[in-house]
Amino acid sequence: MQQNFIKKVINASAGTGKTYRLSLEYIALLLKFQEQAASFREILVITFTRKATAEIRERIFLHLENIVQRTGDGKEVITNLETILQRSISDSDIEYLKSTYHNMLMNKNQVQISTIDSFTNQIFASI
Repeated sequence: MQQNFIKKVINASAGTGKTYRLSLEYIALLLKFQEQAASFREILVITFTRKATAEIRERIFLHLENIVQRTGDGKEVITNLETILQRSISDSDIEYLKSTYHNMLMNKNQVQISTIDSFTNQIFASI
């Protein structure tokens, strides 16, 4: 079985939109792998601080809420996702995101966003 590994490093100064961009990249990954029945459980985001972890998690959920409920900045988020994906977002994409969003809400503990320290501690605890 072939594994898909994607590594993306976002490194920029404070106030440049790293959290916004990373949350969009996360949602774009959800859409890229929907044909492969990949799950949000298979995406790992690692940051340096607990504050950044909380901000990214909050932003992902906010973007998904705005997309599926067509509120807030949902249209802007969709436009930016289309730029990242280099394709249009379809109604079936929105339905997929809606289903995934509800699944994520029901399983928040399985959304893998953590600090480097927390991630390495999990690895060592499992050995």
